[in-house]
Amino acid sequence: VASADLAANWWLREGDVGCARAEAVAGRLRDLKENVLLKCESGPVDAELVREYQAVVATKGSREELCVLNALCRSMNVPFVVAQAAGLFMGVFSDFGREHLISAPQGGARMVCLVESITRDNPATVTVVDEQRHLLSTGDEVLLKGCGQGGMLGLDDGQPRVVTVTGEYSFTVRDDTRAAPPAPADARAGYLETVPAPKR
Repeated sequence: VASADLAANWWLREGDVGCARAEAVAGRLRDLKENVLLKCESGPVDAELVREYQAVVATKGSREELCVLNALCRSMNVPFVVAQAAGLFMGVFSDFGREHLISAPQGGARMVCLVESITRDNPATVTVVDEQRHLLSTGDEVLLKGCGQGGMLGLDDGQPRVVTVTGEYSFTVRDDTRAAPPAPADARAGYLETVPAPKR
């Protein structure tokens, strides 16, 4: 610990100058959660050490060192996180393994977009209004809602539909709308809502 570290690390005190940083803050960190085991390791970070932990978090190291450590953790199916700060800028990298499931991509936010028309066809083509690109990818799922035009009444049943993107403003769904009842004269435009799907 150097004197300059005191201004950047909340857990350091003047008496810690000259001590190893991990040892200096360990006692104070233990007080935060008494039922969590906290140990300071000073040897090499190898497979034997990584095997003892459920996750590895690195806060410093060269890119090459961090890549080697990440590969080691991944080979042992141990989650790996790098968190670094450099003045006003910071970065976080996480690798939770190939089997990690993201249950709410994009934070779980649902995108809503106005539907301009739905064709009477098989498959049915959905077109959104010119002011809104749908931003969908083939394989995404959407819910079609509202009383709309061109066969929307047959598709607003609350069932998610897989889309095949055909353009910035259009996509198809695997539905045959050729026999859908005509929309009433006073029908309002419908809308689509994306269904966040878990992704690996």
